[in-house]
Amino acid sequence: SYSPPEAQTQNHMTFKSDVWSLGVIIIEMITGSHPYAGISMDETVQNIKQNKINQIPSTFHGDLKEMILAMLTVDPNKRPSAEELLSSDLMEVQALSCLQTMQTPPKEK
Repeated sequence: SYSPPEAQTQNHMTFKSDVWSLGVIIIEMITGSHPYAGISMDETVQNIKQNKINQIPSTFHGDLKEMILAMLTVDPNKRPSAEELLSSDLMEVQALSCLQTMQTPPKEK
């Protein structure tokens, strides 16, 4: 399930609900498994409601780990917005790194 805790209890979702879902997707893309996976869908939903995150690998550390955990905060009011994430130091460093490695396309003749 990629539905945030508030969808399980209140059925009221906001843009910050998408931030939570993105956090789940990022972990799943890197680890290959859902961070709240249970042996059944009901158990997975309970894990989400209770914020029982499966072990986060040691590859998540520093700013990346802090960002992911902030994205998975149960209270949507305490979760960062997409704008806050994009303006974070981690994202700015990544953007600068990408800009430095980009090559300008050849001019058309």
